Amino acid sequence: MRSHTHNSRAKHAAYRILAAETAIIMVLALLLLLAVDGAAAVSATLGGGAYIIPNALFARYAFRYSAVDSALVAMRWLGIGEVVKLATTAIIFAACFKYLESINILALFSSYAGLLLINVTAMAWQGFGGKSGALLKS
Repeated sequence: MRSHTHNSRAKHAAYRILAAETAIIMVLALLLLLAVDGAAAVSATLGGGAYIIPNALFARYAFRYSAVDSALVAMRWLGIGEVVKLATTAIIFAACFKYLESINILALFSSYAGLLLINVTAMAWQGFGGKSGALLKS
């Protein structure tokens, strides 16, 4: 029962982080629209989407089964989720370069990299188990 609780807590933490990252990208896009131009805002939004959408899909697959039910099944879904995440990321970036006439590459990749750093920091801060800073202490 404890692992189910941990799995549920980790799932909620992952979705909270993704929701916060979505809000951050929306604020960044608005600031870029006001301060730079529409291409920078759209590029930052798509860079954020290239991070958020694949990671949301990954979370959906990764938390589909608990290791308590079956470690093999849980690992299989984790692997499937990782493949889906990588493929989706590649497809989004490819679509950006193929279909956008005006793209701000700095905004596109900076928003993606920024969310990657935010995610790593948020996971370290949350410690996967609800203990603040648990990853940093181990």
